[in-house]
Amino acid sequence: MAINPKLLDEILKEYDGNPETFWGENGIFKELSKGLIERALKAEMKHHLGYEDQSKQEGGRSNYRNGKFTKKVKGDIGEVKIDVLRDREGSFEPQIVKKGESRKPNHWFR
Repeated sequence: MAINPKLLDEILKEYDGNPETFWGENGIFKELSKGLIERALKAEMKHHLGYEDQSKQEGGRSNYRNGKFTKKVKGDIGEVKIDVLRDREGSFEPQIVKKGESRKPNHWFR
């Protein structure tokens, strides 16, 4: 999968050439990782529940989004705090960051 170069330019427009701006505690890489993980979790929740976030719940559904909790995921460049979505019935099993998992494989955050 190729990422649109214009999207990369937009992401890196704040990069000033200082490695700390890219790799640092509040750097571009960590923020991008956090955003990608949270977007993937949102897509997983949509798939699990069968409807879009903020869309009107159709009758007969007993399960729906029920907030989120913060989780720390550790990788080679340190810790990233992510928001993990919850569902009312507690049946949502995230796949990108599984329940009980806090350490990702070494290829994460490189």
